[in-house]
Amino acid sequence: MPNIGAEDLTAFAAAAYEAAGTPPEQLKTSATVTFVPCKDKFRTVWPGGLVLAVIAGMQAPIIMMSQNRAAEKDRLAAEQDFKVNLKSELMLEELMRKQKMRDSQMDQLNQTLAGLKQDGPRQ
Repeated sequence: MPNIGAEDLTAFAAAAYEAAGTPPEQLKTSATVTFVPCKDKFRTVWPGGLVLAVIAGMQAPIIMMSQNRAAEKDRLAAEQDFKVNLKSELMLEELMRKQKMRDSQMDQLNQTLAGLKQDGPRQ
């Protein structure tokens, strides 16, 4: 295995950054190797479990915060829906009570009218 020095890696990274048109301060990733600047040297970090674990560790709090916000919005929406449904139910009960009262008044008027028809016209 050839011995690759820090100068070789620095030159390679500088050429890669220049070809990409990006400053060397930014971390660049290839398909197989990531070059991480460490003081005067570059060390290679092979992608694998550690890199994925770090990425997942950074994503987890963000995902949890968004889930908490979504849960809070859902809870508020459910509470608002409950209030609307309760108000609608109360209004419907009130309308039904009024309709029953009007039905009973109509029945009384019909009975009175039927009684007047049976008595015949008054003179």
